[in-house]
Amino acid sequence: MKSDSKATDRTSLEALTEAYLSKGGTITQCAPGPSENVTYKHSMRGRPRAKPDAAEKPLDSTASTPAADA
Repeated sequence: MKSDSKATDRTSLEALTEAYLSKGGTITQCAPGPSENVTYKHSMRGRPRAKPDAAEKPLDSTASTPAADA
């Protein structure tokens, strides 16, 4: 059963390729291996870091002490 599916896919692909080439399209074959001109749209992977809670932040000692009268 799968061989019929593969044969159908192959003939469909050949028909699409012939239509593309008849309209003036070109097929470019690249050399195997990694490309040197890769442009990534997104650089972040995974979940973002959690923001620290207010309890975890150190308090600024100079801002919390009242000014002493001299």
